[in-house]
Amino acid sequence: MTEPPRRPRILLAASDHALSEIERALRRTADLRRWITVRGRPVPARRLRRRLAGVRPVDGVILTSAAAVESFVAPVLPRVWPSEWRRLRYWASGPATARALRRRGGPRAIVGRPEGAEGIARALAHSPPLRLLYPRSDRAGPELARRLRRSGHRVIEVIAYRHLRVGRASDRSRQWAERADLVIVTSPSAWEGLGRALGPAGIEALRRSAHWITLGPASARRLRADGVRSRTVAPGSPAQRFTPFLLRRPRHVRS
Repeated sequence: MTEPPRRPRILLAASDHALSEIERALRRTADLRRWITVRGRPVPARRLRRRLAGVRPVDGVILTSAAAVESFVAPVLPRVWPSEWRRLRYWASGPATARALRRRGGPRAIVGRPEGAEGIARALAHSPPLRLLYPRSDRAGPELARRLRRSGHRVIEVIAYRHLRVGRASDRSRQWAERADLVIVTSPSAWEGLGRALGPAGIEALRRSAHWITLGPASARRLRADGVRSRTVAPGSPAQRFTPFLLRRPRHVRS
């Protein structure tokens, strides 16, 4: 009797909320485990509200993650600009971030193409000068703000949440991960957290055997710089595009 084909083993290195729709879709056809390799701690809302006290409303807000919505937009903007915050323009790095804003009562956001900071920079490259508010993590770095300023915009940066260090995974979890067929990395921070969780030996095992999918060019560049050769940049994060993209790639499954 022929045994059924083994379900592909997929490791999703992400925050606790990233790619949730894709996770549900892939679980029907794959053995998928989410490793939370990005953890954030919001800066106290009182401190953020004091940061904006006396600042007149901006023209728009830059959102590069759903965490920025939860840690900054929802607890801060309705308090400091109660009658204006819904009328601002919002640029989101991807559909999940735009949906998070809508769930919190905000307006529809402009989603850049491609997804990520690159799409936001391109969307604003030829816009008239704007005053933009950019709530970000302590690890995000200043590059996006610099690009926007070079395009003529004034950017107010606010550290809205801080990344927490990811600990070492258990031996049992590492053994499972080292046999993954496919690893999905959602951000450079997720890649760094995966490295701390697995350690050098675990990353080296995956580097030799697994195929890697990155969400966005920044993650792809980081993996390339760290020597990961078998990698593909996903076409986008919506489940209706991402899931078929993965499932039609039989080389991800080891014999």
